[in-house]
Amino acid sequence: MRVLLAICLLLITNLATGQARRAENLIEKEKYETAHELLVSGMEKDSTDAALPFVLSTLYLTQAWPQANLDSAYYFSVLAINKYDQLDEKSLD
Repeated sequence: MRVLLAICLLLITNLATGQARRAENLIEKEKYETAHELLVSGMEKDSTDAALPFVLSTLYLTQAWPQANLDSAYYFSVLAINKYDQLDEKSLD
């Protein structure tokens, strides 16, 4: 239940995140490599953003992408949940 709630909240916060939104648009357009580069560079710049690893986990779940990997998807979803749990209430607004 806690994981499901965290994922739902991540989806909501994801809407407000510019880089994550751009990456999602690239994934929809099947530009997987560009989306991957955008997400990785974004995670290097902002280590507290929980939306970026969440979108990266969805990229790793995309079967059309040659580098799809279930273990990596799981790793980045857990990372996103951990980052979300570390945010304070001010950051959530």
